[in-house]
Amino acid sequence: MNPKWPVRRLGDLCELVGGGTPAKDRSDFYGGGIPWATVRDMNVDLLTSTEHNLTEAGLKFSSSHVVPAGSVVIATRVGLGKVVMLAQDTAINQDLRGLVIRDPGIVTDRFIYLWYRSIASQVIAAGTGATVQGVTLPFVSSLEVPVPPLAEQQRIVGKLDELSEIHAELATCYASAVEQTKAIWVSTLNHELEPKDSWTPVTLGDVATFHNGRAYKKEELLASGKYRVLRVGNFFSSDSWYWSDLELDPTKYCVHGDLLYAWSASFGPRIWDGDKTIYHYHIWKVVEDSSLIGRMFLKFWLEADVERVKAASGTGTTMMHVSKGSIEAREIRVPPLSLQRAIVEKLEEVQKGLSLLVDVHSKRLEAAQNLRRSVLAAAFRGDL
Repeated sequence: MNPKWPVRRLGDLCELVGGGTPAKDRSDFYGGGIPWATVRDMNVDLLTSTEHNLTEAGLKFSSSHVVPAGSVVIATRVGLGKVVMLAQDTAINQDLRGLVIRDPGIVTDRFIYLWYRSIASQVIAAGTGATVQGVTLPFVSSLEVPVPPLAEQQRIVGKLDELSEIHAELATCYASAVEQTKAIWVSTLNHELEPKDSWTPVTLGDVATFHNGRAYKKEELLASGKYRVLRVGNFFSSDSWYWSDLELDPTKYCVHGDLLYAWSASFGPRIWDGDKTIYHYHIWKVVEDSSLIGRMFLKFWLEADVERVKAASGTGTTMMHVSKGSIEAREIRVPPLSLQRAIVEKLEEVQKGLSLLVDVHSKRLEAAQNLRRSVLAAAFRGDL
């Protein structure tokens, strides 16, 4: 922090506005014209809309308050460390605090917003609570803010906003690259696997065995143990694992390289890349007849088949289930093994190229994120 800059307490610079939640059983309190923010809305830099709105009665008969447009809102309990600026007057719930500038001639909202982002990790580290981490009002009020002259604040904000614009452009490029590569991959997959009349018509049950996973009682899922228990969520976003000490039939375990199929919710084929693990009831282990079909050819075919399964279900969504009988009965045309291997080689080559393309954009975005973090920290030390 620049020793030439005066330091002020956040509570002296801003009024700390609290919030609340109207009674959930009063339908007349919700659906009105007053935006009402919760931490679920705080995944953006500028909050332009909220998931829920209040009526005048909902605002009146609750402890919520309206924070004026342009102000900063921070999470002090759930979502600790999150911060947004408001595009419109917005009411808030009890997990948030509005920071309303007392004297715009001393400090600006945008400066406070960027300063708070620079110390968000410190706020998170200060959180306390057995189940939900939070910070107290006195703690927030006592946070020390460097306050350079307004002209210097404007210079710092301008530089940081320029960097944010570059980051936003790279984020857009990355998202576009991901979508384009998905489209190219789906098109290539469908083209290479388009069935030919010369390929042998069979069912999946003819060429592979679908082994059921195991359903667990709550008391059987342990915090630690000999084997991890693979659930559908662990394929996607969950790093939280259950464990088991049970010794089961060999078919109830998956090992590195096994072909699995998640058949509930977010479904489809996956190649398991972990160690020996028990797989849950919502997953099948697919064991191919190697004299008829190759594992990777089957994996790619099952991947291409996902959209057809959705269409056949009549829902077109991922929140669905696929029965073992229906998947085994699905028709597939199988080319000779030599042609299967050639198709797999081509698909893997395309997949590798697309992965490299996305990786280039990902590394550029990561570099911009790291630069933004370092510049943000430097700005409030007076080193910008």
